[in-house]
Amino acid sequence: MKDLGVADVISGIRIHRTPQGLALSQSHYIEKVLGKFKYMELGIVKTPLDASFAFRNNEGESDSQLEYARVLGCLMYIMNDYGVAIVLFHSNLLVDIEVESVGRVLKLDSIKSGQIWKEFDLLIFNTWLWYTRTPPGQQWDCVEVGVKLLKDMNRVEAFRAGLNTWARWVDTDVDTAKTKVFFQGTSPAHYQ
Repeated sequence: MKDLGVADVISGIRIHRTPQGLALSQSHYIEKVLGKFKYMELGIVKTPLDASFAFRNNEGESDSQLEYARVLGCLMYIMNDYGVAIVLFHSNLLVDIEVESVGRVLKLDSIKSGQIWKEFDLLIFNTWLWYTRTPPGQQWDCVEVGVKLLKDMNRVEAFRAGLNTWARWVDTDVDTAKTKVFFQGTSPAHYQ
């Protein structure tokens, strides 16, 4: 394995090394996100809405929800006054969806996104509603459980398998002395 040296950026945070110590910055990430969505060329706007503000026309074709989630990936809001970063990581099903030759595969035994979440101090997870979706709002074309590839499966069983994968990840990969973990499910009365 090749040593790539000291990292300059970790989880979207640029590390500046100086003789006085380390400085952390996310300004380049904010510029990257704003540039991606063509908001860098827009001027500063007062809240709630400046009268001189001009809306941009939509450009190109609309993206599917899955593609939109991939583009956003990780949307950060920075609070410079307190040095706090709040991260909204869009992962509706908690487990992975990968595009393969058969289409979008919901991998109920895989949670690669967990590598990104490991270093945070507070994690709040929410899912279930996304497991109930059927086409056209369904985010997958087939389901992988272990070595089996299924066209579809019972949604409650899929949710149970995905949640078990997530729970195993919390048990093995999260330092609960440092990180607080919350799971927000849905009330049974929500579907009455």
